[in-house]
Amino acid sequence: MRSEIRWVCTLHPSGATLPLPTAATRHPGRRLPRTTRVRTGPCCLQVEGPWHTVKLGATDPSVIEEGGSYLCSMSGIKLLEDGDLNITYFHRKDGKCVQEFYIGKKTNTPGRYTFEYEGKNFLTFVAVGDGFLIMDLENRREAGALIVVELHGRTFLVNEVGQEAYRKHTLRRGIQPDNIVELSAHGKPPRQVPLLTGTGTRWPG
Repeated sequence: MRSEIRWVCTLHPSGATLPLPTAATRHPGRRLPRTTRVRTGPCCLQVEGPWHTVKLGATDPSVIEEGGSYLCSMSGIKLLEDGDLNITYFHRKDGKCVQEFYIGKKTNTPGRYTFEYEGKNFLTFVAVGDGFLIMDLENRREAGALIVVELHGRTFLVNEVGQEAYRKHTLRRGIQPDNIVELSAHGKPPRQVPLLTGTGTRWPG
């Protein structure tokens, strides 16, 4: 059986959030196949829980290289009572791997949140499917817009549907394949990537 993608929001290359088409407008008189069923509205129940970061891509690759400000591995998402999100992640600080969190403030657009980190950031849940999640971060800073697209999995293995959805979205956002770092517990990860083990988290080297 094919995996289902639930498209939460769609982004124009400029970063604008666009309304999602419905099955009726895209395919009059015809139901969408399971692999492209459109989902509108909040996606919090689908994105809550533990996650592992599988890939990071950025328009400025320096931010996801060793010592980069956006090099991190998400560990979980929790829905708060007011509708905001608590997002926990691991990153390297003073030579040690530490777990921290940030609060994503809900906006009027379902699936879109904001938080402050080196300027104002817009977090958009692009798609959630069978064991995978695609997140789009746009940082609007004085130096110009920075876009980081993240692929997360319930495990470190993401199916072909999720991989292809991530590939297409990164290209739409102007991120080339050479500007994508793969974080994986399988095979030999890049030196800057944290290794999440059964006894905790450690950093290579």
